[in-house]
Amino acid sequence: MNRYTHTTDPAGRPGALSQACRTVRRVSRRTACKLAVGALLATSLSGNATLSLADEGSYPSKPIRVIVPFKPGGRTDTVARLLGEKIQEKGWLSQPMVILNADGGAGANAVNQMRRGDADGHTAVHWHHQLLISIAMQLGDFTLDDFKSVGYTGGGSPVWAVREDSPYNTLQDLIDALKAEPRSLVEAVGIGTIPHFVGAMLANEAGFETRYVTASSGADRLRLLLGGNADISLFAASEFIGQGEGLKALVYFGRERLPDLPDVPTASELGLDVSWANPNWWLVPADTPDDVVAQLAAALEKAIADPEIVEYFNNNTLEAYWMDGESAMADAKKTLAALKPVADSIK
Repeated sequence: MNRYTHTTDPAGRPGALSQACRTVRRVSRRTACKLAVGALLATSLSGNATLSLADEGSYPSKPIRVIVPFKPGGRTDTVARLLGEKIQEKGWLSQPMVILNADGGAGANAVNQMRRGDADGHTAVHWHHQLLISIAMQLGDFTLDDFKSVGYTGGGSPVWAVREDSPYNTLQDLIDALKAEPRSLVEAVGIGTIPHFVGAMLANEAGFETRYVTASSGADRLRLLLGGNADISLFAASEFIGQGEGLKALVYFGRERLPDLPDVPTASELGLDVSWANPNWWLVPADTPDDVVAQLAAALEKAIADPEIVEYFNNNTLEAYWMDGESAMADAKKTLAALKPVADSIK
């Protein structure tokens, strides 16, 4: 090989080493070339170091694994897939989101999957406030300290409903009746489920008490209520609207009134500090760097504001909004504090 091969660039122009050697005056050719080699090597190393740092700071550098603690097809799974597809379609992140369903174990399976990944932003969990119930009930070996909150991408809130022919037309009517005759009305719930906890939080806040009849699903709660074997139960707003008749909603647990149910007040409107947004909550391992979390959050915030996503949420009686990670964690901690007394009463 010609020993001068590296003194020209790919276009045939004199390279940095050759130019340096030719411009030296009053110094021996050998010394000049040594100095030039040192300068060229330093420049090369500096450039490589810069490139390496840039590579290390590139996020995401591989597909982002999103763990969903439920089976495919439910709301949490569907929303994760829709947002991931929208982010990829718009190029808001350079790598796709890959959904991994890890149901079972009251969320423990999902947390174990998360722990197998690195805390570098390439492993995330998409959950909702069932996580808080699992923590309050101590159903797994995890707490909020295991997570860093990325943010909420909207959610859906339930209604507390009675039969259409019920004598109670307002929540205050029902509260007054239960205060006058404690435990005189029957509430259909699944012990340890969201309907149980939300109803119990309302009872604790308003100062009343119901009796329970066990119902493991929305269909069971509806059957018991319409059949006269229960007086009250909780339903997702979409379930209530889908039923169409036979039920009467007394209160909505969202942040604001639902456009599809404009005459149903929120609990906060009625002076009761109880809400259940059941948000779509994005989480990452606790040690994930803040700058990486910020990039993931920015993409999710854009996605939840996309018109097609907003339309999907509206069509499915969900609320499309963004809440940043810090605010979401503060909200979750407040909700967890309200859940713990309920959990303690049924352990």
